[in-house]
Amino acid sequence: AMYLALAGPASPEETAGAGHPLYYPEQPPPHAAGLRDTRDLSDVRIGIIPEYFAAATDEIVVANSKMLGQFLARGATLVNVTYPSLFAMGRAHTITILAEFAANLDKYHAAHEADYAYDTQVKLALARSMSARDVLAAQQCKTFFVKAAQKLFKQVDVLVTPATAREAVAVEEAETMDLVLTEEYMRFMQLGNFLGTPGVSFPVGTTAAGLPIAMTLTGRWWEEHLLLRLAAAAEDARGPPPKPARWYD
Repeated sequence: AMYLALAGPASPEETAGAGHPLYYPEQPPPHAAGLRDTRDLSDVRIGIIPEYFAAATDEIVVANSKMLGQFLARGATLVNVTYPSLFAMGRAHTITILAEFAANLDKYHAAHEADYAYDTQVKLALARSMSARDVLAAQQCKTFFVKAAQKLFKQVDVLVTPATAREAVAVEEAETMDLVLTEEYMRFMQLGNFLGTPGVSFPVGTTAAGLPIAMTLTGRWWEEHLLLRLAAAAEDARGPPPKPARWYD
């Protein structure tokens, strides 16, 4: 809906046909219905995949659990759900995004390969080592996961996860190349990035060191209005966050 507001609706020639797994019958006009209805969430079903929700540091899980409790206190229903191979989906997402990454940079590769940061060089090397079969398999996985998401969002209205799997690292502490850290930061955004489902992230607390902790809610295609409503409810429940030690206005 956010993209629709900027770009306008797609023409019939640009949309997938009714038999296509990515077909959505109608692109509704963007709206913010219910944005101020934050105290009564009894019409909202929040899906949680327990093992996925818990795939983060203890401080992050605790802060997210507290905010989840605030939603339940306002009447929302928590539904335990399953989704096939979320971590495998991350691999398909990685193959897809790296292939696009390498293809777009291919014309610069010969002249600038050594100019890229080390982590970029590693990612490009991985991408250039992949075969067409790898990319095709990733797209077949995407179709599978889209269908699974369509089934999931018949059971619930949104899916809840932490925003990241670990807390922020100070710039001076970050290594030049840390692919493990990158995965921990990106772990929970793959559903939206790979399948195109809308999502919203918002603060839910801070670590003992004062670093921010956030939650992510992922919703159905074209239902940003519900995500904005729940983000507003979280903001109302938590109140204004404390200012960080370093603050620039």
